[in-house]
Amino acid sequence: MNKYVMDQFFEDNPNNDRNWLKKFTEDTLNDVPENVKDVIIKEFEVQQDLIEELDLWYSNDVFIHLLMSKFIDEADELTRNELKEVYIGKKYSDEANATAHNLDPSYKGYLISFNFELEYQLFNLSEVFAAEILLCITHENIMKNLIATLLVSNIKALPNQSNVGMQVQKLLPEQLLKQYSDLSIYAYLGATAFIVAHEIGHHFLKHTDQNKDSILPFRSNNIRGGNINHEYEFAADEYALSLMLKSNEEGGFKIEYLAGPLIAILTLALEDECLDKSSDTHPSLKDRFFNIKDKIKSYCSEEEYETLFALTDRIINYIHEIKNPWNGNKWWV
Repeated sequence: MNKYVMDQFFEDNPNNDRNWLKKFTEDTLNDVPENVKDVIIKEFEVQQDLIEELDLWYSNDVFIHLLMSKFIDEADELTRNELKEVYIGKKYSDEANATAHNLDPSYKGYLISFNFELEYQLFNLSEVFAAEILLCITHENIMKNLIATLLVSNIKALPNQSNVGMQVQKLLPEQLLKQYSDLSIYAYLGATAFIVAHEIGHHFLKHTDQNKDSILPFRSNNIRGGNINHEYEFAADEYALSLMLKSNEEGGFKIEYLAGPLIAILTLALEDECLDKSSDTHPSLKDRFFNIKDKIKSYCSEEEYETLFALTDRIINYIHEIKNPWNGNKWWV
């Protein structure tokens, strides 16, 4: 077996670039309207060193590559060796989804695909969280009004990016714009870390078809809801929390990163009018949300937990009042 799952990904997706973010940024700068180009150029300049990173072994996306490097550095020896065999391929797709692929004996490793539409929607909701946090920590009234406009504009546009919000960003002072950018990126990284770790969980807990034993014992014999597919999703969510948050014992993570799992679930929730209904393959998003809300307690201080859910509840209420995507159903209460 001389080929790796990275080879498999590019054989299956020959039009994808091996440095996805660099190619995407170049294409965006060519196509974006002039009135927002300067905002994107500023963001490109801030992230240029990362975007031009060449040694991308764990993913063709630099942010996912860096997340994987972090997971590997913090893992025990057994998990570290398995994580080194994971490859996450970013690709263009209209479907907001990520997939842990069944193992192909012709290739070595674990393949996960991550669709751009999912990244796009995760980042747009991350900007909502960033605007709300920035609103809470800003005291000058004129700036608070501007940030409130940014927050409402971002929510109205969900799951898409707000053109009005892009214009409002141009009015922010440089320091506030940098804070907003940093908050957005950390929130997005938290959401992406959860999605990636969830799909890794499917591989390592042997939910995908493969000819090797799970590297971890099955979480429990309790099959919640009487459906093994539901149990797989709950178990993958819980594995994801462990992988991305287990080093937070000393409170090292920012609140926007801790919000990542909730941003991921809420991103899916925006496209689901019946959050309290399950399917044959997945439990309801409501059940997944409350399971994460319960399990994440183990990785937060009491203060972090209270702050996280005060923030999240406010944002869900804003979305409910401004967009009403769930037809009046206050499922999170």
